[in-house]
Formats: sequence, C-alpha cells, structure tokens
Amino acid sequence: MLPRELDLTPLRDVGRTFGEQFASRVGAVGAGTWTGPIESAYGLHLVFVRDRVEGETPDLASIRPTVERELMAERRQLLLKATYDRLLEKYTVAVERAQDAKPVSTVARREQR
Repeated sequence: MLPRELDLTPLRDVGRTFGEQFASRVGAVGAGTWTGPIESAYGLHLVFVRDRVEGETPDLASIRPTVERELMAERRQLLLKATYDRLLEKYTVAVERAQDAKPVSTVARREQR
C-alpha cells in the first residue's frame, strides 16, 4: 500500500501521506541518519534519511510561464463564474417531484425588469 522509498519528497507531501507529526519527526533528522520507530496511521516506521535538500524560492524569470498560465486560468474561471451568475439571475429553476414519478426539472425565464 505504501512505497518502500520516497525520493526527495517535500515534507508537506510526507505530512499528507503519513501525518504532520510523522513529517515533523522526519524533518528533524539529519542526512545519513536512521530514526524511529516513528508512528503514523499506517503503523511504526524505521526511517533512513538518505539526503536533504533545502527548499529555495525560485526567481520569477524561471517560473514566469507557469505563473502566467496559472493567472490566465484563474481569470478564465472568474469570468466563467461571473457569466453563470449573470445567467442565473435571469432564470428561476424549480425542481418538482411527483409521488410516483421520476424527478422533473423546469426552467423558467424571469421577466425583464
């Protein structure tokens, strides 16, 4: 169910898999060191930290394409939501259920104000 090894995995991902307390204990261990047993929801683990690589904040130039793509995707989602909200204001949606029938949906256009 669990991988035998996790190669250079961020502690936040270790925390998602094994729990925050587990990740905290592993994060305190130096490279080339065994520790444990450490408890997780999966049981007790002996952990060997082979290597540690400190995280760093990348410069904008190296991540610009990703940032631009994410910004555009977020803007598209906001525009789409605003469009749906405007359309929803024009209609009334009612769902009626007869006792022995399948659900029936009706959509009625609201009168212009």
